Amino acid sequence: MSDPHQLSNFIWQIADLLRGPYRPPQYERVMLPLTVLRRFDCVLESTKQKVLAEHGKRKDKLQGEALDRVLNGVAGQRFHNHSALDFEKLKADPQNISQHLVNYIQGFSKNVRDIFDRFEFTAEIEKMGEANILYLVVSKFCDVDLHPDVIDNIGMGSLFEELIRRFNESANETAGDHFTPREVVQLMVDILFAPDDDILTTPHKIFRLLDPACGTGGYLIEHSAGSGKSNTIGWLAHRLSSLHNDRDERVFDSVIVITDRRVLDQQLQDTIYQFDHKHGVVQKIDEDSRQLAQALESAVPIIITTLQKFPFVSRQLLNMSAERRNQGKDFLPTRPIAVIVDEAHSSQSGEAASELRGVLGGNDLLEGAQQNAREEGMEHLEELFRNMAKRQHPTNLSFFAFTATPKHKTLKIFGRNGEAFHRYTMRQATVCVKSGETTW
Repeated sequence: MSDPHQLSNFIWQIADLLRGPYRPPQYERVMLPLTVLRRFDCVLESTKQKVLAEHGKRKDKLQGEALDRVLNGVAGQRFHNHSALDFEKLKADPQNISQHLVNYIQGFSKNVRDIFDRFEFTAEIEKMGEANILYLVVSKFCDVDLHPDVIDNIGMGSLFEELIRRFNESANETAGDHFTPREVVQLMVDILFAPDDDILTTPHKIFRLLDPACGTGGYLIEHSAGSGKSNTIGWLAHRLSSLHNDRDERVFDSVIVITDRRVLDQQLQDTIYQFDHKHGVVQKIDEDSRQLAQALESAVPIIITTLQKFPFVSRQLLNMSAERRNQGKDFLPTRPIAVIVDEAHSSQSGEAASELRGVLGGNDLLEGAQQNAREEGMEHLEELFRNMAKRQHPTNLSFFAFTATPKHKTLKIFGRNGEAFHRYTMRQATVCVKSGETTW
């Protein structure tokens, strides 16, 4: 299966062809419809000839929905295309590609035509045709293989989410407009509702549920001090590190537990190590920033460290690269990472927190800064754009922040509408429920 992240990078490169007639926030008007169209094209490829033959037999006898139902059945999908065109054939006549592309879309069943009507894609086809970029864009999309054997439906969902995220960021939208990974939502629901399994599985009962995080990519847990917070963090780190998606792929390459207090850091290290002390699974960063750089580069499943080491990691990565006689690189590959933050009210502000986001954001953050500098014609200020990117929320990171005393800034960074995702108060910690009786 192809990596949705790599596919999104390739599609994003195609979007650069639109520069001039379109501004970056407008790229989605073209790229999302073409991605959908290319997916349909690949899905229907194997049954194309059968559909064309059946359409030739039936087109004079059936019309509208009746014809659609028959041809959908031949295609083995809930849609079909009875045009003789496909993406490869669209390239055969560059002079008339605008009309051919419209005709190709009109060859779909009504449910698909409705999708492209809502995209208002015909207007974009005309605009690209007038700008003489339509043929080039369509030709590039021919190289994007979206066949189900290459990328399944879950992968396509991730691809669309990644593209939507990038387009929204071009329009200066915030992380709250994007999506929380499904596997993370499932895990957090399990965590929150585990004590109520008996109630929630009662037959014939209907419950209304609310996700207050609403896709922010971060969770703030208001957890009272002295009530087992270290155990909660340790258990969460263990669960996140072993979390897999439907394709049996790890959701997070690494889980990083961070605090800015060295005494608490030792306590967390000992607690987490008790949950999973298999060799190579948990690494305590108890030496220097080089040890942290090596652990991040190796994608150790659980890394426990202090916040203060991150400002020196880039330098260590550069030194390590030079020692291997490779071209000097001071950044990591972009990987999905879960970041568990202890004492979030004090550990996610300032330069060290920016360096954390800069290091863990990886090469995507660097490439994004380079692209923004080019778009503004300020390549000589690339380092400034990189520093600006460090202050944003990298989309490959999911934050799980713990604090007993959330400040206004903590709620703004990790909360939703000024509220924590979950609260475990001292009152809850001291209540013991036995046989329906509450004992203090």
